[in-house]
Amino acid sequence: MSKNSLAYERDRQLDRCLPELYSYKTLLYIGVKVRWNYPMFRGQDKFDRAGYKINVLEINPKTVKRLKQMNKTGHRFRNTFRHPPMFRTIYEGDVRKVKEIVPGIYDVVMWWQGPEHVRLHEVKPTLDALWGKTKHLLVLGCPCSGITDEHPMAIGKPDGNYSMHYSRFDKQFFIDLGFKVDIVGECGKKGNNMLAYKRRPWTPKVRREQLLKAVPDIQSYKSILYIGANVVRQETLDLFRSEQITILEVWPPNVADLLELGYKVIQGDVRELAKMDIGKFDVVIWWHGPEHVEKESLPSILKAIKKIARCVAVVACPWGKYKQSEVRGNPYERHLSCLYPKFFEKLGWKTSVIGEKDVIGSNLLAWIRK
Repeated sequence: MSKNSLAYERDRQLDRCLPELYSYKTLLYIGVKVRWNYPMFRGQDKFDRAGYKINVLEINPKTVKRLKQMNKTGHRFRNTFRHPPMFRTIYEGDVRKVKEIVPGIYDVVMWWQGPEHVRLHEVKPTLDALWGKTKHLLVLGCPCSGITDEHPMAIGKPDGNYSMHYSRFDKQFFIDLGFKVDIVGECGKKGNNMLAYKRRPWTPKVRREQLLKAVPDIQSYKSILYIGANVVRQETLDLFRSEQITILEVWPPNVADLLELGYKVIQGDVRELAKMDIGKFDVVIWWHGPEHVEKESLPSILKAIKKIARCVAVVACPWGKYKQSEVRGNPYERHLSCLYPKFFEKLGWKTSVIGEKDVIGSNLLAWIRK
């Protein structure tokens, strides 16, 4: 394949626009066709190496049958899946009914060469439903026609209604819905591809920017108490040098991991903070911790945090509803509280939010200065 060819550009489009794609773990793939030129198979080795747990929603019964056979044997074309079965669950049904058919939420939802198969007035409700299934990244692929309208057209060999194109799109249609768009090839010409994608605003970079905007001098302080940390999620821990930080962590496996990384760690429960003799710190940060304790306990915990903070105290949590049970065997990861800005503001804390209320990925930041 020539590096100057359109096929080469299409092949590299996902990698170029979404370098983080293979860093996630769960994927809902809408409309899989058993072709080499589909990302599910063309990029199979990358998905495989990333350890993805892949779930599929496909409307065509014949394709569903073949996918299940491939899942059982582990064979595809001349290749063999490294860790068969490739698909965790194969759902049969219409993407327009995804809410009823597919349970759960996924790190990545991908609807590749699919929007054109839905009538125009049904596209936005379908995208809203897919966004509700998305934890981090929603990815779409479809032809770019340079015009948005409903334009029924049979494509390829007749296959019921599955091969029909009902809608045409220009890039502005997806931009107006909050997507970023990248186009390979010329709109209206055969072989082009329009990639549209939308990220949740939870990313560590966005949350760090939110914190630095609220407390721009936070990195100028010398001593930090960081409440509740683990080696998997360290969104704001890396803002500081390790020698500045003391970590208060309750779960023994996390304590052991953090000690191995060289951090100074105190094992203890934040609910007992008022009874601990751990001294004072310039900054106290409780990052995505308030949702893990009962709401009735929070005023006294926040009072204790404020007491040991010489200069500033910061807490962060989801903005509103976010159900979560224990994670990786850690019972302290359960979400026990649903919190909104007014709760903190009534206690004298300033607040800011990013994302959407009651939607996974949002962030509620609260801070108070002494």
